[in-house]
Amino acid sequence: MQIKKKSIMLLLLVMTMTWSYGQNSAYVYQDSLYRQLKGYKVKIAAADSLTKMYSDEIKAEREKLTQKFNQLSSPYNVKQNESVEMLKGRMSALDVEKLNILVEEEKALNNKYTSYNALLEKQYKQDIQPYVDKVNAAIEEYAALNKLDYVWIADRLKPAVAYINRGKDITSTIVGIVSKKIP
Repeated sequence: MQIKKKSIMLLLLVMTMTWSYGQNSAYVYQDSLYRQLKGYKVKIAAADSLTKMYSDEIKAEREKLTQKFNQLSSPYNVKQNESVEMLKGRMSALDVEKLNILVEEEKALNNKYTSYNALLEKQYKQDIQPYVDKVNAAIEEYAALNKLDYVWIADRLKPAVAYINRGKDITSTIVGIVSKKIP
């Protein structure tokens, strides 16, 4: 039984090695590739800056809302599992109205968050996606012309790979192809 297991494992290993040697592949360093493309660094930095600005704004406004809620509800010693409706039942009419305003402010903040995400998505599609599309098209074109079965993204493989043949790195070739297509 033990010999049979070893034989099967050896057969699987030989089959895997044979299959992998029969494949023609190359790889790109994605981070390096994009950094070398004209205008990409400026556009990605602008997108990152806008994302941070929106995120900071939403976070600050959410903290203010939380602070307002804590101030409003502190005299009522809110119970751990108490719902907003239960809390309203114990509040004065004036405090219920203030709480209703806070609830509306939270809804408005959630709408703002959704709008900011939509703006960021539009900016990505307008400024970044064209680079991604051109890079993917260039890789596909190169792979077809050179009869490659696979083009790997080395940045993602690197932690799991002990050795990569530098002769299979097509990063600069892809940068050259894409650079010709960028105005």
